[in-house]
Amino acid sequence: MAFGVLGVVGLDALALRAVATRLRIGAEAVELNEGRRLRLRWEDTAAVQVRRIRPRHAKCHSPGLSISYCLAVSPKPGRATPAFLTDQDGWVCVWDLGPIEVVPLELEEALSKFASDLWRRKS
Repeated sequence: MAFGVLGVVGLDALALRAVATRLRIGAEAVELNEGRRLRLRWEDTAAVQVRRIRPRHAKCHSPGLSISYCLAVSPKPGRATPAFLTDQDGWVCVWDLGPIEVVPLELEEALSKFASDLWRRKS
């Protein structure tokens, strides 16, 4: 059983390293380096929070569609955002969290440190 636990811990660490190379949260900005690059400076940001998302092709109340959550940034008015990542309310989906509305501890800590008052935690 120890091998199984170590395997899970190893995979967890590998997944966190993969996130760290594609998503960076720093003193000046949040950056996404996956496929297309995205950099949103904190000074251009109104808020950061977890948002519920649906597939783009879904109708508003389509039953049976899977719901997912993402870390999203609301840019200040007038800030250009990439259409492929921006929802109808103007929020930019920065990082897909999957079907659970939980922010990993390391991500929570980075947002608390660098986004500070912009970061809206779920209560």
